[in-house]
Amino acid sequence: MQTLQPIGDKILVEPVKNENYTKSGIYLPETANNKTTKIAKVVSLGDDKLLTGKVAPRDTVIINSFSGQEVILDNKQYLVIVLNDILGKLVDTQSLKK
Repeated sequence: MQTLQPIGDKILVEPVKNENYTKSGIYLPETANNKTTKIAKVVSLGDDKLLTGKVAPRDTVIINSFSGQEVILDNKQYLVIVLNDILGKLVDTQSLKK
C-alpha cells in the first residue's frame, strides 16, 4: 500500500461520494451535478506551519469542486489541495455543547 505525504502547504483529502439520486429515485450522473462545492475528508497535511490548528487529519471540509490535483492511489481517488481551497470545516455542534 502506498501513501502520499504532502509537502509544504499542501493537503491530501479524500472526496466523500455524494448521493447521485434525487428524492424520487432518479439517477443523476456526475456530469449533471452542477454543485460548485464538495465534501472531503482530510487525510494528511504538509509540514507548513500555517496549517497548524486550522485543519487536522479526519476533519470533514467543504472545498471548491474545481480545486486541487487528482491523485489515484490503490484505486482510490484523492485530491491535493491548498488551504485556500477549503471553504469551511464541518463541526459537530453536539460536541460543542458539552
